Parts: sequence; structure tokens; C-alpha cells
Amino acid sequence: MKNISIANILGVIISIGVLLSVPQIVNWVFQNHFENNILPHSPRAEFEMYFDESRISFDKNFMFGIWILILVMFVYLIFLDFRLKSINESRLPNRKLQLSIFIKRIITYMIIFIALPMNLLVFDKGSSSEMLSLSDKMILSSFILMMFNSVSLLPYLSQRNIAPFFKLKDVLIFNVGMITCMSLLFYLGVSQYVAPAISGILSGFAFVKKMTETWNHIENYFDIKGKRFHEMM
Repeated sequence: MKNISIANILGVIISIGVLLSVPQIVNWVFQNHFENNILPHSPRAEFEMYFDESRISFDKNFMFGIWILILVMFVYLIFLDFRLKSINESRLPNRKLQLSIFIKRIITYMIIFIALPMNLLVFDKGSSSEMLSLSDKMILSSFILMMFNSVSLLPYLSQRNIAPFFKLKDVLIFNVGMITCMSLLFYLGVSQYVAPAISGILSGFAFVKKMTETWNHIENYFDIKGKRFHEMM
């Protein structure tokens, strides 16, 4: 089990849990939006006037699709963990095969990080910024912030059991810096969509040097400096 990422196992468990709860989650999202954003302005409004069954069903199916994709990606990551285990057990591990696993992990995690914010299409019902509650804004901002955090998280998660290209300290500094900056911008009234983007750019400046150094380390380890993709593989 030490060869399998605990995060991937948790990802499978969470994905299954969400899939089993999709109808309840979507019903709660619509009901919460109706009660908090529509009824205060239109006390006599009826739920069915705003949200028919076909729209609710579409969102449920859409969310099912997102989380089935995420579940498949986490299962694939566990398969890659086992594949890497067999590679590393060789007397002289093949670094081209390790590079293949590294790249496949990055692509797989990227799909997950892209798929997660797609839930915004279910949670965000197009309300104006003034109508959104604080918790709604935090949910939206967190999803967007996750996309920017993937810049450091993708290669960090992908390096497991290959080589320590990224240090956890550097990744944490980058992410904490982004969260702190975003919180300050959010407090100053910057949009929940704009604040994560600005914080990502500002925090990224301090991370560029580390990224460059790490990439040089990766090139040396896999012996891919100056090579084309087919030569690397």
C-alpha cells in the first residue's frame, strides 16, 4: 500500500461518495438558490416557475458526468502507481518509463483539476455578485484558486516515487501566498472571479525562479535537455 498514493485512494472514495449524493446535492443547490436569492425579492414566487424538472435533470446528469470522469482518472492514477512500482523494482529503473509515468500523471491530474471547476456550472446560478452569499463566493473563489494552484501541485503530485523535483516547502509557500493574497483582495471587494487570477499572477512571480531550477533538475534526471518529445520517450 505504501506504493499507492493516499490522495488517490481518498479521491476514489470521495468521487464515489459524491456520485451517490448527486441528486441530493443538486436539489439542495436549486432549493437554496430559490430560498435565498429569489424568494426575498419575489415572496409569491413558486419553485416550478423558475426551475423545471428538465433543467434540474440536466444539471444532475452533467454533475454525474463530471464525477464519473474524475473517478476514472483517480482509478487510472492508482494503476499508474502499480505500473511505477514494477518499474522501480528493476535493478536499474528505466528513466524513460519513469518519464512516461510522470507525464501521464501530469495529464491525468490536469484533467481532474479542469473537471472540478466545471461544477461551477451547477453551483453558480448566474446571480449577481450582490445576491451571492459569503459562502457562495468562497466556493466559487476556491474552485478558481484550485486551477491556479495546479501550476505547482501538478508536478509535485506527479513526482511521487520517482524523484523529489519539487519540495513540499516551496509548494506550500506558493499556495499559502496565493490564498493570503486572494483573501486580502476578496476583503477589499475584488470580484470572486478576478481575485484568484490576480493572486495567482502576483504569487507566481516569486515562484518562477524555483520553477526554472526544478525544470533544470527534471531535464538532468531524465536526460531530456534539448531533445524532442519522441526522443524523450
